[in-house]
Amino acid sequence: MSETALQALQLANHYLSIDQPQRALETLARADEGLLDSALYWELRSRALRSLERHAEAGQAAARGLAVDGEDVDLLRLRADSLAELGQLPEAERAILRALALQPEHVELLCSYALIVA
Repeated sequence: MSETALQALQLANHYLSIDQPQRALETLARADEGLLDSALYWELRSRALRSLERHAEAGQAAARGLAVDGEDVDLLRLRADSLAELGQLPEAERAILRALALQPEHVELLCSYALIVA
């Protein structure tokens, strides 16, 4: 990964940490095309879209990231949470159970699972 691409990911993460998801998306949009093969790129994009309550797009971004790394628990959680927001509870439960199979004691995953089944 190029230095410029790494800087774009770091800057986007910074914008998310200070609750500026639109700026994070703008940063990612200007990033190197090579980032499309990065699970982190898709995670940051999904997080930003979820912050903007664009749940369908967030779920799609998480799915694109899972095509890169199907065992990324953060992407699985983002996918599950987005699907739950869209009312697609069976699909959300499948995604979160996949994540829990990988990390059964992960607190955020357990919380997401509880919200989905509640």
